[in-house]
Amino acid sequence: MVIERDEDVIRQMLEKDYVIFAPKSERDLRRDYPELWDYPEIKKLSRSEDVLFCWYYAIRCSPLIELPDEKRFPAAVDCAFRSPARAEEVKKMYAPTGQAPSLPEEWKAACRVFQRFNPGMRIQMAVDNIFALRECQKHIRQENRGDQTDRQEYLKTLKTAREIMKDILQDMERGNYGVEERKNTTADNLKGIAAQFIKQQARR
Repeated sequence: MVIERDEDVIRQMLEKDYVIFAPKSERDLRRDYPELWDYPEIKKLSRSEDVLFCWYYAIRCSPLIELPDEKRFPAAVDCAFRSPARAEEVKKMYAPTGQAPSLPEEWKAACRVFQRFNPGMRIQMAVDNIFALRECQKHIRQENRGDQTDRQEYLKTLKTAREIMKDILQDMERGNYGVEERKNTTADNLKGIAAQFIKQQARR
C-alpha cells in the first residue's frame, strides 16, 4: 500500500490546539518528556513539583502566562503543589506580602530555560516529523519493477528512508519536541483559570 502525500492532514494538524511540555498526569514532566533531562537547570531540580511550578510560571503556553508576576506566582504554586499546606508554605517563603516573588536561584534558572522554548517552532518541527515519516513510508512501500539499476537506486532510497525514520523515532521517544494536543493534557482543565483567579483576587 502506497501512502500518498496528504497536505490536508498536515494542515489539520497545524490547526489543532497544541502546547509544549504540558503535564499529562501527576508524573514528573521529565518522565513524559525525556528531552527535559538534557537541560542541566531543569535536571538539577530535586522535586517534580518544582519542575511543574516552573512550567506554569514561565513557559509561553502556560494558561497563567498573561497574569502579572504577583498573581501568576500564587496561581502557579496552587497548580504545581499537591499539598495545600506545602503550597501555602512556598507562598509565604517567596512572596510573604503578596508581592512579585523572590524565587530561589535554581527555580530562576529553570524558568529561564522554559521561557526560551519556542512553541511555534517546536509545533512545526513535530508536524514536519509526521510529514517526513509519511514520505519515508511512501518510498519504502512503493512497488519496484525496474531493472537492476532501478533496483539499486531503490535500495539506496530505502536505506536513507530507514535512517530518517530512526531519527524521527528518537525524537518521538524523547517527547517529539514536547508537543502535545492541549486536550490530552491536564492543562486543558485549566482554560480560563487566569480569569477565575483574577476574579477571586478582586473579591478579596
